[in-house]
Amino acid sequence: MYTVQQLNAILESGWSSDKTIVIGNESCDMDSVVSSLVQAVILQTDNPDSLIVPVLNVEREDLPLRTEAFFALKEFGVDVDKLIFAPEIDLANSKHVVLVDHNEPCPAQGFLSNKIVQIVDHHVDGNKFTELPAEKRIIELVGSASSLVARGAIQKCSGADTPAFDSSLSSLLLGTILIDTMNHDPEVKKSTAVDKEVASQLSTMYDAGRYPTPGDLYAKLSQVKFDSSSLTIAMHLRKDYKSFCFNDHKLGVAAVLESLSDLYKRGDFEQEIKAFYKSRSLDTLLIMTLTVDGDTVTRTASIYPPSSPLVEEFTSGSISSLVGFTAANYIPELPCFDQKDTSVSRKKLTPLISKFFEGN
Repeated sequence: MYTVQQLNAILESGWSSDKTIVIGNESCDMDSVVSSLVQAVILQTDNPDSLIVPVLNVEREDLPLRTEAFFALKEFGVDVDKLIFAPEIDLANSKHVVLVDHNEPCPAQGFLSNKIVQIVDHHVDGNKFTELPAEKRIIELVGSASSLVARGAIQKCSGADTPAFDSSLSSLLLGTILIDTMNHDPEVKKSTAVDKEVASQLSTMYDAGRYPTPGDLYAKLSQVKFDSSSLTIAMHLRKDYKSFCFNDHKLGVAAVLESLSDLYKRGDFEQEIKAFYKSRSLDTLLIMTLTVDGDTVTRTASIYPPSSPLVEEFTSGSISSLVGFTAANYIPELPCFDQKDTSVSRKKLTPLISKFFEGN
């Protein structure tokens, strides 16, 4: 059985250059956080002679902005004070690297490429590191990377007298899958048979004492996730951010859980957007918003600067046709768009943007 006590012992040991790191993507959302922590426990427990440690790919001060992840870690017994953060260690001198929730390093961490020994991911395959054996390169288009992490352990423990995970790790994994798939909502089109099967198995192991049904767990995490009342514009942009480089065009994509209209009201919007754009040395900043009101899911987008080639593509190009972008007027200074196909998240949109910039 893999336990939160094992995880805390690994965290207590800290990072050193003789250790393999397990690291998620730079958005460091709940899926990246939980999948990296749990995969590290699995690898370390299964290989006791190895030295393995999870690393969160974000500044320490930014983790509390991932409200549902931060809440869940504390709720289920993870020692958050002992968590290890990429900017605080000599990342380049780690012995080996396991990627979870992405299948190639972000542009600023390309130096990790020659150290990668395993990948567990649910994004579009970038066709890198194909020299890895199949069992070390698990890339499947499912709703959550945590589903793939949990599935491997559950299969390995099949037939054992004890469950694969204790109630704490089971709750973290189950909660992550439910958040990623929005509780398997068919309208969102994220949940797959793998996600549903793994969630079903985890629902027999999780902390039902605190949350009698998986729906109760999802409701609590969702409430925490969408409570953005204390966040500034800059905090919203940092909360769930990823950078990409397509044909030397540096794109930043901020996923925001608030409407563009409400975000605009939070301060000097144009100044804050410009400052964020400059601090990341971007060519284009894309803001993708998601709001949920009962059963209604709404997505919008905004692009800075207005001269970005993405503006014309979102207005009348192939991306506009595929996703259903139509011009809107939420922010006076910036091009804004309503998004008809609300199943298209950043994960699905960025491959389309990649094709646009790379001319494929």
